Amino acid sequence: METIQKPKNMKAVIFAGGVGTRMWPMSRKKTPKQFQLLIGERSIFQQTLERVKKGFEPEDIFISTGEQYKELVVHQAPEIPLKNLIMEPERRDSLGAVGYATAYVHKYFPNSVIAAVWGADHLVEDADAFIEAIHLAGNIA
Repeated sequence: METIQKPKNMKAVIFAGGVGTRMWPMSRKKTPKQFQLLIGERSIFQQTLERVKKGFEPEDIFISTGEQYKELVVHQAPEIPLKNLIMEPERRDSLGAVGYATAYVHKYFPNSVIAAVWGADHLVEDADAFIEAIHLAGNIA
């Protein structure tokens, strides 16, 4: 199968701002599920990041999260430049996070195609197919 190339102007945004209330009591406001070791020896946020890095350089990956999780993100993803951390000033659920992240990326990369990587808490078994689908969508966009 032919490898689909990533558009040069494509950026990935990983959304990792949820507070994890549905997994209480394990998941708490200070350490929501995406930053915990639930499957394996890496948090599911780190697993998501590793999956995205198969198709994107760290400078093309942005993390959208709440200000209260900045230290967790920096600790778990030191390869991501600090300027690529999108700190949501207030919790406004998914639509607010998407709008804010889109405006943030557009400000610095006005002609970019943005791939929204949903859920730093999702399990994707075929990372290569996942990245191929994102690159294909980016080329179509």
